[in-house]
Amino acid sequence: MVDNNKSAAVGAQTGQFRQRYHFMAPSGWMNDLNGLIYWQGRYHLFYQHNPFKPEWGAVHWGHASSRDMVHWRHEPIALAPSEPYDLDEKGEEGGCFSGSVVDNDGVLALIYTGAVHAEGKTMQTQCLAESRDGVHFEKHRANPVIACPPETGSRDLRDPKVWRHGDYWYLVAGTCKDGRGKDPNTFICIIKEIL
Repeated sequence: MVDNNKSAAVGAQTGQFRQRYHFMAPSGWMNDLNGLIYWQGRYHLFYQHNPFKPEWGAVHWGHASSRDMVHWRHEPIALAPSEPYDLDEKGEEGGCFSGSVVDNDGVLALIYTGAVHAEGKTMQTQCLAESRDGVHFEKHRANPVIACPPETGSRDLRDPKVWRHGDYWYLVAGTCKDGRGKDPNTFICIIKEIL
């Protein structure tokens, strides 16, 4: 299987349908933009990525950087499912879902949804990873930093968007109840001690 992945990656990088102007992952599947940030002289682009197959599954965070947003350098994978809160029992579903990227006083912080599928159910939690060099990310020791969904929501709690206002960091995430999206009742919390 590894040889098939290597040959698929080479084909993806040299194929006739390879994007020449718009950004494209080096191989596999690419989806949601997880964050775009200008940090320490470069633009950093993070996106949902399955580096092993051209389809959804085992969601990682791909990473690229650029000085001009035209010429992109592929960086190492920023996040990969590896912990009980983001690696499901089969290793094929779940993973490191969408989130945000922020500069926390010189530390690049990735806030993401850890998703695990087990026994026909999904559990999503909010997690944090940090980097001082913009390339190597370490998952926070307190992960998941938000381990439980709100009482009025469900275990389907994802896509955190984070911003700073004054002395506080704020997080908003989507949730649902009884299989229906919640209108203006999204989950909002203040996260001061983690970041």
